[in-house]
This record gives sequence, structure tokens and C-alpha cells, in this order.
Amino acid sequence: MPRSLTLLAGAALAALIWPAAGQAQSPGEIQAMFGQMDGDGNGEITPAEMTTMMGGMASPGMVRMNIIALDADGSGGLSESEFSAISQMSNGRPTEAQMKRVFDSFDTDKSAAIDRSELTQAMQDLDQYEGEVSVDEAMTEADLNGDDQITFTEFQQIPG
Repeated sequence: MPRSLTLLAGAALAALIWPAAGQAQSPGEIQAMFGQMDGDGNGEITPAEMTTMMGGMASPGMVRMNIIALDADGSGGLSESEFSAISQMSNGRPTEAQMKRVFDSFDTDKSAAIDRSELTQAMQDLDQYEGEVSVDEAMTEADLNGDDQITFTEFQQIPG
């Protein structure tokens, strides 16, 4: 797989939140982790709180993708129940609903496909853009039917 697609898949899909997210977590561990991240104790993790807790280990784009993937109610933050979805990931892989939220955030024109300009923007947002060559490589690998767009079905096939 081209390095650019590996980076994009890794950034957006494979290890949402942080490395511990891919490991099986008990409800108590998830609750404790949520309490640590919810700095103001208001019952919701904001992007700023997540950024602070991650201590520079993730770009703003990565934090944004983490929030998008888990924020089922669209509030812009994570409740404890949304945060607990980490434990529902199978082998560190996001659920279909989580992947759909990330896909939809990339599909800015809501055409049900990620075109070249949207892929470029997504890669830039995730600090994975390394020039048009990286976009070309990612598109070639992910666009299984060769129509220069990535559908949700194709997006789901990106190895994480």
C-alpha cells in the first residue's frame, strides 16, 4: 500500500483516539480514562481537553477526526457513553457508524463520494499531505473502480 494511503488510513481509521483505544478496556478503565480527560468535570470531553490530554501526540486534525468518529449526537464533544464506544471497537477498528462519520466529514460536498479535492483537504487536515503525488497514490489505492472518487464502500476497504 502506498505510504500516503497508509498514513491516511492510520490517521483517520486505524487507531482512533490513542494507542490504548485499540486495546480491550474494561468499563472501569474507560470511565477512569474519561474522568481524566474531562478536565472541567462537566461530563463532556471537548477538543481542547482531548488536545491537552494527548500532550501534542496528535495534530488538531487528528483530534478533530477522533471527536467526529465518536460524537454520535453531533455536539462537538464526547459524552461518557460516546467515549465508551472505544471499547466496542473490534481489534482497534472503528465501527461502521464511526467510519461513516469520518467519511462524511471528508465528503464536504455531500455527494456520497470523496473526490480528489476532498481527499487533498482531508490529508492536509490530518497533516498527511505530502504533495499531489501522495494524493495520487492514495486515490489510486482506495478508488477500487477507477472513477476518481472514493465511495463509502471503498473507504471501508482501506486497511487500518
